[in-house]
Amino acid sequence: MKSKKQNFAEQLRNRTLLFQQGSQLVLIRCLTIAANLGIADLVADEPRSVDDLSNSVGADPLTLYRMLRLLASYGYFAEDEEGRFGLTPTAEYLRSDQENSMRDYLQLIGARWFWDSLANLPHTIETGEPAFEQVYDIEFFKFLSEDPGAYDLFSSGISVFSDTVHRILAKSFDFGRYKRIVDIGGGQGAFLAAILSEYPAVRGVLLDNPSVVANQEYLQKMGVTDRCEAIGGDFSDAVPPGGDIYILKQVIHNWEDRAAIDLLARCREAMNDNGRVLTIEGVIRPGNSPDPNKNMDVTMMALTLGRERTEKEFQYLYEQAGLKITRIIPTTMPSTLSIIVGTSL
Repeated sequence: MKSKKQNFAEQLRNRTLLFQQGSQLVLIRCLTIAANLGIADLVADEPRSVDDLSNSVGADPLTLYRMLRLLASYGYFAEDEEGRFGLTPTAEYLRSDQENSMRDYLQLIGARWFWDSLANLPHTIETGEPAFEQVYDIEFFKFLSEDPGAYDLFSSGISVFSDTVHRILAKSFDFGRYKRIVDIGGGQGAFLAAILSEYPAVRGVLLDNPSVVANQEYLQKMGVTDRCEAIGGDFSDAVPPGGDIYILKQVIHNWEDRAAIDLLARCREAMNDNGRVLTIEGVIRPGNSPDPNKNMDVTMMALTLGRERTEKEFQYLYEQAGLKITRIIPTTMPSTLSIIVGTSL
């Protein structure tokens, strides 16, 4: 459909918007570099000169200055009259010791393998294959399992909002009505611990790889180890039977439809009568409005064969697994997730 002819003001506004959005790539890259260099930590107590900073991080003074000047123009750091750079309220969240710091997240999206995958996104568009695999010749999650440093970076980067999101999710569904909750692929149990803390009569089962669940530090910190059984195993083979609720939080989006359907069916077969399967994922909104889940979907296709899904696509998965969706419960920001509740057909 041919668009209507735009007047000069509209042309200029739309062209300027494209220019501004395109320029964000440079800003984001500079933010990730500043996070990796730990600039915010270095200026936490007082502003410091570029010469001083360059000596501390091993950088060229002139190019470091030019990068910090750009960041200061967006409110990340501030340059004083003596040419020294200090913190701003926004830059506080680049500090490693700041509560709710965003440094780990920026270090994640600044990782070489992340940028290499996005740089090779045309390969994904052309072939449907993950760009990551084309660049590194290994499946993404296998890469993480074999590289402890990359795994730690990934885990810490994606968990920057976890505590807040877990509290929101725990309060968005009445878990207190159920006795035994099984969290499939729940990592070290942060979400399950949030549920058990909110509902003291509930007992939980945590299933993940043996090496992951061996670390029960989080469960101990939350004081719920007496009500939580941690099981090491492979949920692609079997899941613990006898649960009233089976939780799949951000697990399904890692997989293609067939593997997702098989896991949902495995949970349906294992759950008690009148049990529930809760898939907790982003649900892509219809229409042309912006949606962070659409951004995540493109990231997923660059890294993996997984995807974010629409409500209709989740309905298909559930029906093929012998389940029906009874409710989809959206949550509030900063969570972009919804709780998709399913029962047996």
